[in-house]
Order: sequence, then structure tokens, then C-alpha cells
Amino acid sequence: MARFLAVAVTTLLVLVIWAFLKAQVIPTWKDQPRDEPSFVSRLLEETEYSESFTETGFSKVRPGMTKKSVDSLVGQPLQILQKSGSNIVAFLDYRDGVWHKEAHNLRGDLTIDSEIYYYSRQASPTADWYVRAVTFSDGRVTGVTKTFYID
Repeated sequence: MARFLAVAVTTLLVLVIWAFLKAQVIPTWKDQPRDEPSFVSRLLEETEYSESFTETGFSKVRPGMTKKSVDSLVGQPLQILQKSGSNIVAFLDYRDGVWHKEAHNLRGDLTIDSEIYYYSRQASPTADWYVRAVTFSDGRVTGVTKTFYID
């Protein structure tokens, strides 16, 4: 009887560990966004947020809002990606109180038709992080991104 009980407890323990690994650890191996981070990802998460950012303010951002309205809710972004169709025109990065611009369209023949404002960024090159971004076209919100990126 004692042997049967030991085998049953061991089997149950193995099943519990397998279920935990399947639900929490294995999904973190995928290099893709997720809505909610796993337990292990939360331990490895390193997200840097813009100075005035709050999740409460970000949750109030809606399509059709102006840049000024979004600024009043979440403040200045950390990064801005300027696009013309699917082409990147420029990337602006706010660090140490200064905007740094990396030009991608050196010919200057592309017109900016959308911008993505990032209110969060990866704090280290291999960290998992919470992505918080707003897409603007013609000065109005056309999309809101709220996801967790596993790197």
C-alpha cells in the first residue's frame, strides 16, 4: 500500500510540474508578443516607461483622439517612429533629456503619413517588456498597442 501511495504522489507531482511548465515556461521560448506574460517572463521583464506614463492614462486613449489629448493623458513618448506607407522615414529616441534622430530616408523624398509613439521600451537588449504605443495618422489616433513582448 505504501508503494502504491508513493507512486501515486510522484505521478501527481510530475503532472503538476508538467502543467506548470506547459503553461508558464514553454511559451516564453517564443520570440513573439503575448497579451499576458507568463510567470517566468514577469521575473525577467525589464520595461522602461516615459516619465509621465500611467496605465490608467494609457487605458483612456481611443481612436480619433488628437496628439494633444494623448499627451495630456500619458505625457511625452520615449520614441517616435515616422513612416511613409511601410517605409521608415525616421526614428526619434528620447534619452538624457534630448531627442536623437536616426534618419532612414536620406534622399528626403518620402512624406510622413503616420507616426508611432512609444511610451515604453526594452530596458536591456534581451529583456522581455511591456509594449505601450499609439499610432497617429493626420494627427489623430488610429491604433493603440498594448502587449507583452518576449525576447
